[in-house]
Amino acid sequence: MFSGLAIILQCQYVAASASNIEHSGEIIAAGISQPAMDMTARVSSTKEDDLAKKAVSLIWGVEINACHFGGDEANRLAKEGILIGTESANNYLSLEGGNILLTPEQDMVVATREGKAYIRAGASIFICQSGEGVVFYDLLQTKPKQVVVTVSANKQKIVLEPGRMLVITNENASDFEKLAMDCHRVNYNNVIQLDLQNREVKAFTGNFSIASAMATIEPLRESTKSANINDQQVTDKLVKGAVIMGGFAATVPDTNANNLEADSVVAANAKTSNNATLTE
Repeated sequence: MFSGLAIILQCQYVAASASNIEHSGEIIAAGISQPAMDMTARVSSTKEDDLAKKAVSLIWGVEINACHFGGDEANRLAKEGILIGTESANNYLSLEGGNILLTPEQDMVVATREGKAYIRAGASIFICQSGEGVVFYDLLQTKPKQVVVTVSANKQKIVLEPGRMLVITNENASDFEKLAMDCHRVNYNNVIQLDLQNREVKAFTGNFSIASAMATIEPLRESTKSANINDQQVTDKLVKGAVIMGGFAATVPDTNANNLEADSVVAANAKTSNNATLTE
């Protein structure tokens, strides 16, 4: 039922990105109408052809379904541009470079230089690891608190929610828009900087459009055309989430941006919590 809806949502957001940086309208698909919030994307303001390039520029990535990362799997991933550490085994993945899409059937941990992501079975997340930092896109959760990131710099735990992104970077920039790393192609809004109480590492969190992610992230885009039943089920759930949220997650109150303590468990909506469901 929702595979056609996924294609409609993709076309909607690709067209919006190509025509205008700021877009306000309605997503109408399968008889369901939801307002779309303004979208922000980094594009050139001087060259019209940059807009066209952005409209078709996909974020590459590799979908990983296995929870075993022996020699054969490591070699396969390396050929596709994914570098993993030698300590990767069973449900533990050390991601040294590259972009991966995960929808694990078992609980697993993904370690990056900037932080560890603890991912419960049933969640779906896209992770981009580069020299400048890491980006976590929380795409889907079947239960609350299925994705928790522990920041390496201070062991702070950040609980993500579907439609929320987290950027951790070593770049010396306090303005998200000025970051050089590739974290602006999926449409986003309401980005705030988190207080990590660390001068060497910066962290930002905000809303992102799941519909835009499905149109921009290559493995997600491919899954909408997949005949695999698991891909179809995940795609259907993502589309439902995109329609329910009107393209974006809930707005984040700016008043909480500077009230995050290093030893607390911080929800990605910038509200503090005393309980973390995932631990090392």
